[in-house]
Amino acid sequence: RDVTEEILRLAGEIRRMGDVTPCFASLTEKEAVAAVRTLTLDMGTGRAEIALTLAPTVFYDLVSEAAGEEVRDEGKLFALTRTLCDVKRRYDRVAEALSDAEEKGYGIVMPQPEDLHLEKPDIVRRSGGYGVRLSATARSIHMIRTDIETEISPILGTERQSEDFLRSVLAEFESDPQKLWESNMFGKSLYELVGDGMHRKLDHMPPEARQKLSETLGKIINEGSNGLICILL
Repeated sequence: RDVTEEILRLAGEIRRMGDVTPCFASLTEKEAVAAVRTLTLDMGTGRAEIALTLAPTVFYDLVSEAAGEEVRDEGKLFALTRTLCDVKRRYDRVAEALSDAEEKGYGIVMPQPEDLHLEKPDIVRRSGGYGVRLSATARSIHMIRTDIETEISPILGTERQSEDFLRSVLAEFESDPQKLWESNMFGKSLYELVGDGMHRKLDHMPPEARQKLSETLGKIINEGSNGLICILL
C-alpha cells in the first residue's frame, strides 16, 4: 500500500518525459522495492511504462499473512506447502459430508478403495447348494449436527442494576449484535462465557456413551433397522 501511494504521488509530480526515470528511481529507497527500471517512453502519446522489482521479503510477508504463521525462506515455504496440500486432501474427502451435516443435519464420508479390507473367503451352504462368501469391512465417518443450548445469568445486585444492564445490552444488540460478543463480563467476553458453557456440555458426554452411540449406528446400518429406541439414564 505504501509503495502504491508513493507511485501515485510521484506520478503527480512529473511534468515532462525526462522526469520519469529520475523521479521513479527514488522508489528504491523503499525497503519493499529492490529495483526500478524504465521500459518505454512514448513521446507521441506521453505514455511511460516502468517496472518495479519487489524485495523477496514482500513475498514472504504476504505468504506469512495468508498462512497465519511466519515464512521467511524457501525451505519453510516448501514445508508449509506440503502440509497444506495434505490438509486439503484430507478436507476434500470430508467436505461433502461436512456440508451435508451443516445443511441437513447428517453427513457420511464414504469409504475409499484403500479403506476396504477383504475378509478371508469361505464356503457357505445355501438352500439348493453351496456358495463362496466374500465379505469386506471398511470404516466410515458419520457427521451429526446437534444444536447446543446454553445460557448465562449473571447476578448483578439490585433490580435497578439489572434493569440498567439489560437496557445497555439491548441497545448494543440492536445497534451491533456482533459487537455484543465482545462485551466484558466478570473479566471475560460474552463469547468466552457462552463458549465455556457449550464446551462443558460437550465434554459432559462420557466416552462410554460415545462408544455405544458408534456401535448402535453401526448396527442400524449393517442390520437395516428402521426403528430406534433410545433410553437415557
